[in-house]
Amino acid sequence: KLLVYTLVIGAFLDQALLSFNLVNYVHHGWHQFIVPVWILALWLAFGTTLNMSLAWMQKRYYVSFIFGMIGGPLAYLAAEKLGAVTMTGQLSFVVLAIGWATITPALLYIARRVNIVKR
Repeated sequence: KLLVYTLVIGAFLDQALLSFNLVNYVHHGWHQFIVPVWILALWLAFGTTLNMSLAWMQKRYYVSFIFGMIGGPLAYLAAEKLGAVTMTGQLSFVVLAIGWATITPALLYIARRVNIVKR
């Protein structure tokens, strides 16, 4: 359930970045206007960390906000350095910072709620 939420929210962010030409993906598995499969796989992998290595942030929303604001754009910068994506300008990093600063605490909140329901 948590992985589905993570995939949908993450795919929405990356599709918005692609649609507004803020990022271009170098290796497409299909149409160039749709987020590549490997990005979706990365979102699923990120979803698995929410209850494990990132669980300590589930009640620390300000900390997760800052981690997302800094870590999200840094991940895309690393991907750009590796040749996987092309950032189209400085605005790309601003939008990424805002998106990840919002998504990270939201996904951690969802992870916490899903855990409560399981108990």
